[in-house]
Amino acid sequence: MLVSLYLQCINLGNTQGVGPRGILYAEYKLGYFENTQPNASTKIGKACITRYFFFFSNGDSSTEAAARQAGITQIKSMHKEVKNFLSIYTTLCTVVSGN
Repeated sequence: MLVSLYLQCINLGNTQGVGPRGILYAEYKLGYFENTQPNASTKIGKACITRYFFFFSNGDSSTEAAARQAGITQIKSMHKEVKNFLSIYTTLCTVVSGN
């Protein structure tokens, strides 16, 4: 009975958004854009939202928060990182690089 309830609720409040979903575990990156200017990125910033169980989520995974965390004023690339373990612990992070 508990397994059935878990499987029915597995995607409630799913912070993963897009991409594959794994019932037991998922970890992947989603590329959004990369500026092809020749200068190399020197800084990397990361901002995350974390979800615990099906009920509690908090954080700021905005592009602005990731850039601010590293002091980036010119963004060269951005991607998302997702980790999900049994939908009990899930993170969705925005990672930016730039100068």
